[in-house]
Amino acid sequence: LAILEQALRRAEGMHLVVGRSQLLAYVSEAHLQAGHITSARELAGQALERAREHHERGYEAWTLRLLGEITLRLDPDSARQFFEEAGQLKEFLTKSAEIFEERTERATQRLAALAEPAMIVVFGAIVAFVALSLLQAIYGINASSFR
Repeated sequence: LAILEQALRRAEGMHLVVGRSQLLAYVSEAHLQAGHITSARELAGQALERAREHHERGYEAWTLRLLGEITLRLDPDSARQFFEEAGQLKEFLTKSAEIFEERTERATQRLAALAEPAMIVVFGAIVAFVALSLLQAIYGINASSFR
């Protein structure tokens, strides 16, 4: 717990923006495991706010799950909303991952389609160079034998 809090203070001192919500969530989860539910809830709230502010959807879903666990210990009836919201983010992130995977696949196919003709030209030039070198050597030998 102390090491995580020290890392959080250092991150704040360095004015780190990326991953700060994740670090806040880690510290919050450590507080939860230590039984400090009130401070865990406060830190998780800060983590959620930071994740939403910086559009870190994965950390947002993770923090919502954490808030659900914290709220489950305090008020089991109201914990459901956090788990449902985290589930909706899971669906959103899964859909986003599928879209990015499809885009990456198309970009890879386009790159392969462009690289194929270029490789044929390069290998053709190498074969032509080797063939001309052999022909020059052959004609050099024949020309010297006639002298």
